[in-house]
Amino acid sequence: MGATVRHAGGVGGEWYQPTVDQRLLEVKARLGELCRPHDQREARIGVAAPEIIARATDCDLVIMGTHSRTGLAHLFLGSVAEAVVRSSTAPVITVPLAAHPKLPHLILVATDFSPSARRALEYARLLASATGAELAIVHVLDEGRRESQENAYNLLTQLAHDLSDRRRLVVGGKPALEILELATDLHADLIAIGTHGRTGLARLIFGSVAEPVVRHSLVPVLTAREVPDSTPRH
Repeated sequence: MGATVRHAGGVGGEWYQPTVDQRLLEVKARLGELCRPHDQREARIGVAAPEIIARATDCDLVIMGTHSRTGLAHLFLGSVAEAVVRSSTAPVITVPLAAHPKLPHLILVATDFSPSARRALEYARLLASATGAELAIVHVLDEGRRESQENAYNLLTQLAHDLSDRRRLVVGGKPALEILELATDLHADLIAIGTHGRTGLARLIFGSVAEPVVRHSLVPVLTAREVPDSTPRH
């Protein structure tokens, strides 16, 4: 099966066409070194996140690295990966620099029982089936909300009745922090989580659990949004 590899580079007002052409040649050469002969390759000039998001509609999966910016660097420069995670119609696997390429042995699925979280679980199941990985699933009782632990565990059991009790977990605390700590404790090789794709004021008010997980995780993170006709293709 072939893969499509795309690179979207930024363009500034001080660039001249010969410089752009030279940069494209350099990028195409680097893509040639990274890809197999039958892989599709494309290099474009533009704003990276919108270019990737637009082309994600034609893909089954987007895989990209993260720079793990924090503090002022993250505030001013943002993150291409987080923008893609927020808006991509295809599921996204983000890979931090610290991750070691290998097949997963344990996938930790974080769920808030939303449609996007269910979609992330479906993709995690497909990946587990293809690789032989084990699944664990966790729901975090957000310390800022009133929620019954018993009710949460019953919902978790309905959602993942095929998993053993030790792989169905309900914990309390700040969701992103608890997910990251549990992934470390369980030696998970991959985290799967749904994202609500909030932007603007809604994102500022309600925040995001997926984005800080993507930003700080030491292992790859699979994120999935709820989109129409989003049944994973086998």
